Amino acid sequence: MKEIPAKAINVAIEVNSDPAARNIRVAVVVNSDKVANAVREFYYQSLPETSAAIKIFTDIEVAEAWLSQPLDQMV
Repeated sequence: MKEIPAKAINVAIEVNSDPAARNIRVAVVVNSDKVANAVREFYYQSLPETSAAIKIFTDIEVAEAWLSQPLDQMV
């Protein structure tokens, strides 16, 4: 994906602000700084105490390794 539509960002903010999201982790694999910045934008607009654990990657294998870690060992 070369860019994230504004509507998708707004939905992501809404979903990530739900208290149930705090038990979810999301690995986002991007191929550009533009997309990475869009992901950061929606993350920073979410409530930190309820948001999912989100990390941005450029390599899918590294992202999958991060997702496979127990939640209490994530950095």
